[in-house]
Amino acid sequence: MKAANDKLENDYERMVPEYHEGKLIYAEHVTRYLAAQSVVKDKVVLDIASGSGYGTKILAESAKFVYGVDVNEVAVNYSKKKYASKNIEYLVGDGESIPLKDNSVDVVITFETIEHIKNYSKFLDEVARVLKPDGLAIVSTPNDLEFAEGNHFHLHEFQYDELVSALHKHFKN
Repeated sequence: MKAANDKLENDYERMVPEYHEGKLIYAEHVTRYLAAQSVVKDKVVLDIASGSGYGTKILAESAKFVYGVDVNEVAVNYSKKKYASKNIEYLVGDGESIPLKDNSVDVVITFETIEHIKNYSKFLDEVARVLKPDGLAIVSTPNDLEFAEGNHFHLHEFQYDELVSALHKHFKN
């Protein structure tokens, strides 16, 4: 992914508002973040796979502090320029090795991420590691039975029961 004139390319791996606003993908992605706003109120939050940063900024409107972490350095730099706030820190990091301390966040937001990660069990281990003991993880992923196949960025697509089973191995509720 390259940046041109401080813009991210529209490579379809990330939702970038300047390319997708007015389209269904935009509404789906923004709605998830808007729904999470009340849950993260006054909390320390990790938005893992923060992409272009628009969602991290939405969360920061009610959260105490938000870490936006993405594997792509260009996306992180774009986020720092376009969606900065005093209560946001954007970091380059991998879902299988999250660059935060143990028990450091109240809430982990992971929207449309797990299907992009090769070792999704290690990813869930990392989410559990950075969460405080009473923390909350909010996870979304396309349901393999409901969405069309063929997104080459998806390394594994989950059916509902399969996702629930994977989550139960890492979280009690």
